[in-house]
Amino acid sequence: VPASLGSLRELNEISLSHNKFSGAIPNEIGTLSRLKTLDISNNALNGNLPATLSNLSSLTLLNAENNLLDNQIPQSLGRLRNLSVLILSRNQFSGHIPSSIANISSLRQLDLSLNNFSGEIPVSFDSQRSLNLFNVSYN
Repeated sequence: VPASLGSLRELNEISLSHNKFSGAIPNEIGTLSRLKTLDISNNALNGNLPATLSNLSSLTLLNAENNLLDNQIPQSLGRLRNLSVLILSRNQFSGHIPSSIANISSLRQLDLSLNNFSGEIPVSFDSQRSLNLFNVSYN
């Protein structure tokens, strides 16, 4: 995925799904303040989910399922106040599920299945009333 995408400041949607893209997700995507949809699913992307994605204040959908992403999900994703769909299934994420995600009041769908998470589901999800899909199976 080219870092030069970060220079396309008017982008509302990036859909790069079902390709064979590999390598890291460029930090520069985090500069696209108008971006509402980021679908990078079904590729071979690896490395971290960049913390710079938390700068995407207009983002409503983030789908990065079925890649090779690893390490922990950044706590800073909890700053995505307009996010309604977060799909990070079928990766290699590990560690704890960030409690900050439960604080996204607009979140309707959360799929973190088929990763390597450990520990307990954060208690903060008890107060999450907007979710209609919560999938953390096969972790």
